[in-house]
Amino acid sequence: MKILAVLALLLSLCSAFVDYSLTSTANATQSLGYTNDSPGSCTITHKYDSASNTLSGSFTCSKLNGNVTSAHIHDVGVYSSVADTTGSVVSDCPITVNADGATGSFNCAFADKVTITAIQNDQCYFNLHTTYDALGEVRANLVGMGPILNVAGGVALDAKVVSVGSAPTTGIPFLISMLDILLLQ
Repeated sequence: MKILAVLALLLSLCSAFVDYSLTSTANATQSLGYTNDSPGSCTITHKYDSASNTLSGSFTCSKLNGNVTSAHIHDVGVYSSVADTTGSVVSDCPITVNADGATGSFNCAFADKVTITAIQNDQCYFNLHTTYDALGEVRANLVGMGPILNVAGGVALDAKVVSVGSAPTTGIPFLISMLDILLLQ
């Protein structure tokens, strides 16, 4: 019975949606457009609020070969890799590009958890299209966005002690094995 209670708790924690504030970098290394020679990059700050199910943020680009003409988030789907160019534009998250062609913002209110689940499952990326590369001069793959399980006194995979409320510095989720569960009996 104790094992079932622990498993239920772990499943609820691992599938929970948590607030986050992060910065992602879009660059040519991740881009699969016509070209991958851009010397530029874009810094994207994004914040998810689980209570309102909103994703908001902004981007600032520098040294791109062209001005940003449009930007959006792509969802490649559960059967594809985030490295793919397949998938569809996340329509409930429009990104506004400012007149300067180098900055923009977004404030997305999701009607359900479909998009945030896709982001959490490493299925999405930011794509920034420019006058130089219409398919996307730079992009930022959104990986490792799932919630991190924090356990008091636990040890992350990098052997650093984790306390309640702090995340492992590597961003590698802390995993509990079946052996750990059996030892909790």
